[in-house]
Amino acid sequence: MEGEETRGFPNHPLLTSSGSPLASATSTAAPALLVVGTYFVPFLLPILPRSSSSDDHLVIGELCVVSPCVQVDLDALKGTHLGMYEQRNVTVLVEAGESASEVVAAEAYFVHTSYAKA
Repeated sequence: MEGEETRGFPNHPLLTSSGSPLASATSTAAPALLVVGTYFVPFLLPILPRSSSSDDHLVIGELCVVSPCVQVDLDALKGTHLGMYEQRNVTVLVEAGESASEVVAAEAYFVHTSYAKA
């Protein structure tokens, strides 16, 4: 989780009350852009703006394991049916010790492409 469901943000209780276990702290393997918008709502942009230094755009988050029921609730919360957010496959680096990371396939919510172009 990279946004509102991360610890300290408003929607984290949805995960804790559902019993979804936190698997690990993570970061994206590739550059991405996390923006905190209006009303303290963080979201990932699907389009990375041109930057002189791409390695400073790795997004730190949390990897959670969610059941199909919780996934449905998250989709409703994120408004995927309204075109507000879309799920995308991402590669994340999971902490696997003091100096090692494991590469893991995951899914993340990105704000819809039309919003990112605005």
